[in-house]
Amino acid sequence: MAKTALPIRPAGISDREYASMCLVCTTNVEDMDYLLAQGAEVSVHEHGTGDTALHKAAAEGKLPAVLWLLQHDVLWCIMNGKGQCPAEVAQMAGHMPC
Repeated sequence: MAKTALPIRPAGISDREYASMCLVCTTNVEDMDYLLAQGAEVSVHEHGTGDTALHKAAAEGKLPAVLWLLQHDVLWCIMNGKGQCPAEVAQMAGHMPC
């Protein structure tokens, strides 16, 4: 079971869509493992911002989550709704590049 508070599940979405939506909301690696087992897609873009879980983890400086996502085939150069890659988001948040 996930340790992070998950968003309320909207009506009419599949288990996979919900797990994918939740993956964008957490940077806890244990939660990410759980959500992946539930069928989450690791490269889903958040509605509105276009951020992915990698953008969120990079912005928060959560290196374990960044590494987990990269190990699960998330593209390091994936762009958000503002045309920014995760490295740019991390740099703008004051984090040093790896």
